[in-house]
Amino acid sequence: MKNDVEIISQISDAPTIQTFESDTEVPEDPVEEPVYLDRKRFGFYKIIESRGEGIDKPGTIDEVIIRMCDTTEELNELGDPIEIKLGCGMLPAALEKTIVSMKKDEMVEVHIPAKFHDGVDKKYRVHLLSFLNVHDLRGDGILIKRVLNKGSGYDRVDEKDEIKFSVKIWQGDSVFYENQEIDTTGSSELICPGLFEILKTMKKGEISQIIVNYHYFIENFTSINKENLLQSDVKVDINLMELVKIRDIFGDGFFYKKILEYGDRSNASQLNANIEVFYKLVIEDQIIISNFDQEPLESRLDEDEFPTLWIQCIKFMKVGEYAMIDCNLTGPNNSYMNDGLNPILNPEIPENIKKAHVYLKLFSSDLGKTNHGMEVEERLEEALRLKEVALKYYKLGKIEKALKKYDDAKTSVEPIKDAPEDHKPTIVILLNNIALCNIKLEKMREAELAVNKALEIFPEDIKSLYRRATARTGLSDYIGALNDLNLAKEVIIRKNETDMLATIENEIKKVQILNKKYHQKEKEIYKKLFR
Repeated sequence: MKNDVEIISQISDAPTIQTFESDTEVPEDPVEEPVYLDRKRFGFYKIIESRGEGIDKPGTIDEVIIRMCDTTEELNELGDPIEIKLGCGMLPAALEKTIVSMKKDEMVEVHIPAKFHDGVDKKYRVHLLSFLNVHDLRGDGILIKRVLNKGSGYDRVDEKDEIKFSVKIWQGDSVFYENQEIDTTGSSELICPGLFEILKTMKKGEISQIIVNYHYFIENFTSINKENLLQSDVKVDINLMELVKIRDIFGDGFFYKKILEYGDRSNASQLNANIEVFYKLVIEDQIIISNFDQEPLESRLDEDEFPTLWIQCIKFMKVGEYAMIDCNLTGPNNSYMNDGLNPILNPEIPENIKKAHVYLKLFSSDLGKTNHGMEVEERLEEALRLKEVALKYYKLGKIEKALKKYDDAKTSVEPIKDAPEDHKPTIVILLNNIALCNIKLEKMREAELAVNKALEIFPEDIKSLYRRATARTGLSDYIGALNDLNLAKEVIIRKNETDMLATIENEIKKVQILNKKYHQKEKEIYKKLFR
């Protein structure tokens, strides 16, 4: 689903909302015409003389370098660069509001009405030369982070991650700790609580300086030598050089994925994506299965040839990505290692084995398609493909998985009212198979509901009538079951389709006996009630 970006219109007096989809380019502020910074009627606006760079703008506590001059009375030259810390009252609030609306290297003339400037109308020219992002990490002024170099990507440090960083902890002329290269994990004993609190906000390649409150430093940097420490803020310089994410795949603490080589293209967005993958399973340093010396294996994720573990990894991998999964086989989800349909890819693992490693490399992948992105004929092909997967599960006695696949297949050709006439038989077959699976699972009400939909399409479908009769028998609705069976018998005789006649007649006799016993039991219960 696409996220909308809300942009406040700067034209009307009461700000209106324009929505832009995530792949729509957000319009730039206009040049040389008013861009209102508050309600239009207040007359507080800027006129952009030259655009800035990129999309980033300063935050409300960032450090900025600007040149500015007062042009209220006359046109003046811009002054020398000055460094300002926003949010400290060094500038009027209206000027700060202007600066946080600007991009790096943007030049504006701002018109500030008396309402926003101590009762005096003012005009300024402002040039934003640069800015440094500053973050209050806890929201209480205890840890203030100055980002000297932004990192890359979106990932930040977590406990299991492998990291390499340099750190310097200092105050004035005193250096309390310095290490040019620490190679460890986020949960290492080498990292004190205060340092980890900072690291978990950082991205790979980020260089930051953190101003740490004295009391927080005493309590949370316990492993640091504090000789000659003054009762004032401490500075911590960190360069996060490497970050290797270690992801808990199922959130159970037993399967961890480590990226060995990063991919450079998007991942498979749909489970029907066609992929090519290299794989290897290693147990006790022995390669059990591998195709790294062969051609990549081609399949679709939703055909479930792979174990659940592989599918869960692959669907989030980028093309070209190479990953290792560290598998602890003492947990409750060991079946995820070999519960796929292809026996070659799902070898049995002896119970005494406690550890294994899976290596996966996504060689290629298309994006797959959603239902609304497919033509009607493609949706039918999709349904038939998934129906075959469901049948494999059914033959293996994995009824719940078969039910799920039959339901997925049905979803591929829904809504039913839009299906062409020649697709209706497939839909009815799927609904009947869904009913059969529910009957096997003793979910008779769900089975009856599925067959009701089938009979809405073909009211005289013999198999549908038989399935509903079975479900109704399971619900002790013997009269309803007999009605379905008698209608099925009538249709068989009328159409001379005698293949199921013997089965239907035998079922009628069984249900008649059950119905008779049911009524006899009811009579006995009533007799006891009225004695």
